[in-house]
Amino acid sequence: MISNKQYKHKNNPFNLIINCITALVSSLLFLFLGFLGVLNLQPLYYLNIKWFDLPSRLLVSSSLLKEDYAQIIHYLLPFQESSLSLSIPLTNSSLAIFSDLQYALFILYLATIFLTFSFVLLIILLRRTKYQAFLVAGIVTPVVSITSCSLLLIFPVQISHFLHHFIFGRSFTSEDESFLLSMFPKEYLLQCGGLIILLSLIASFLLIRSYRKQKQKNTIDSLLPKKQNYYYI
Repeated sequence: MISNKQYKHKNNPFNLIINCITALVSSLLFLFLGFLGVLNLQPLYYLNIKWFDLPSRLLVSSSLLKEDYAQIIHYLLPFQESSLSLSIPLTNSSLAIFSDLQYALFILYLATIFLTFSFVLLIILLRRTKYQAFLVAGIVTPVVSITSCSLLLIFPVQISHFLHHFIFGRSFTSEDESFLLSMFPKEYLLQCGGLIILLSLIASFLLIRSYRKQKQKNTIDSLLPKKQNYYYI
């Protein structure tokens, strides 16, 4: 039976805030890490070039398409001042999209670094006393990734169009949509989404495991006499 003191501790508004912050930081961190990870996973895209015959869609050779993708990834990295000179024919509108994406990814990289430091700090601060926040984060993290990836896979063009128009005030043309879907087909996006979800599930497993181990350790500590508990590691 839960005592009145334990009940108040579990329903403390401060604990609720801590749980929400930890879950938010964890879910966004692993969602962003997954996105940046699959974006820079060039071998995955090279395999899709063969599997889905992307050169015939984009009217370039396989080797040139690999070079173009490597150039795009390099262009999208932070603090890069290179320009795009692709073999794939691009409209001015398509070039503007990559320029906007470079800026958006720069912000995303900064956000990921901030979230990483925040997550490590939360683990250090909460590990002994507020460890129940790990359980909440372990549940919320995969839910956020699965929901986000599912929406992006079901409505890739609509969501991309909305975000681009909302952030940069520009809209996709029909040529832009056709180009993006030809270069990044839904089958490739499905694989990327699967890897992002897999990462979030691994993170969820580790968070819940950390919660259970810390809970077990604290239970053992509470059963030991105070003198022994002081020296217990």
